[in-house]
Amino acid sequence: MRGMVIDMDEAKLQTVAQVKAFLEGTHDIALKVPKVEHYGFIERVLKRFGYTRLSQCDKGVVLRYLIPIFNINSN
Repeated sequence: MRGMVIDMDEAKLQTVAQVKAFLEGTHDIALKVPKVEHYGFIERVLKRFGYTRLSQCDKGVVLRYLIPIFNINSN
């Protein structure tokens, strides 16, 4: 069973607090980005949130957002 497919404009997530709230409400959702867009997507997300200027805690939130999209094994 494939499940439901929803197109989401993730660019509307503009703050780390919004990403955190999104993550708290989406435990069982699988997010996917086409393989050809992976690097561009990661770059856009990191730039949007000013990743290099974030606190360690906020960097963790952004990484928790990116990990399931790419099925990255965080272990």
